Amino acid sequence: MKEQIWGLILPLTLDPDPTPADDSTYGGNNMDPATRSINTVRGEAMHALVRYGLWVARNTATDEKFCFDDAPEMRETLDCHLNSKNDPSLAIRSIYGEFYPWLNLLDTEWAQEAKSRIFSNDEFGLGDAAWDAYIKFCPPYDDILKVMPDIYTKHVKKLSSIRNNDDKEQIPRSLVEHLITFYWRSKLELDGEILSTFYRCAPLKLRKYALEFSGQSLNNTLDLDKNIEERLKRLYEWRQSLVMEGGEQEELEGFYWWVGVAVIDKNWILTKFHELLQAQDKFDNLDLAASKLGDYLDVDPVKVLDCMDMILNKLNTQGGYFGWNDTAQDETFA
Repeated sequence: MKEQIWGLILPLTLDPDPTPADDSTYGGNNMDPATRSINTVRGEAMHALVRYGLWVARNTATDEKFCFDDAPEMRETLDCHLNSKNDPSLAIRSIYGEFYPWLNLLDTEWAQEAKSRIFSNDEFGLGDAAWDAYIKFCPPYDDILKVMPDIYTKHVKKLSSIRNNDDKEQIPRSLVEHLITFYWRSKLELDGEILSTFYRCAPLKLRKYALEFSGQSLNNTLDLDKNIEERLKRLYEWRQSLVMEGGEQEELEGFYWWVGVAVIDKNWILTKFHELLQAQDKFDNLDLAASKLGDYLDVDPVKVLDCMDMILNKLNTQGGYFGWNDTAQDETFA
């Protein structure tokens, strides 16, 4: 059966669709390479190639870990299309990024050797197509970070070219989510190369999103290991200390998402929020944090009322208003 299935896949991997001209016509702002790949014959065949490898691995009885020696036809095809002279399609290259964790699972030695070819520094954008598909579709796997810390560092450095008003945010925001998750799991450190490079190169909106994503994740967390809690506190306090020395204080606005979080020490949250309100005059989107202040009345009612007084004064100065309705306010401070 293996030979029969391979006999169906191989001819389709040689199909001319997509052509480089098709990538130019239908790609760009019209369709990203990963989406293009599932709308072409050769692209679908390359997707099937990876699934074929996983199927063979599951059904190969061996005392040794599966590798491409057990399916040399797969390695040959992957190497062929990874050569830009043979296949210059951005759509096809994106597949290598989208399925990189599974290629690494099938043959770690091949994946590590091919890493620089997949995420290449080329003038045609092939390596970037692979990276964009990887960071968009793949969860942050710890074993993949071990394989490609240099690739993460390379793309973190590229964040310096992103403008704060750039609308194409999904890919860099996905990178931020990977970095915060790895930090959460103790796989990255604040003084390590990747995170220190991120905070040196990333524009304000992405540094702000790092705190926002942390808070969003905490809001969806029912239980939190004490070590993780301390690491997240350390992250905020580190950013707070640097920003308060003369940085862009707007970065700390992502902390609003932390207010009301049940798995972080409430006294610490209230104290840090109070400090933030004292330090910054102009804020956007205070509604979320303000609506959760009632949760802290049992901690320090005086500080809660002081926070609300500062919020109202800031809104009055800026001519702003709350978006949450009267019922919500009554329920919060009833």
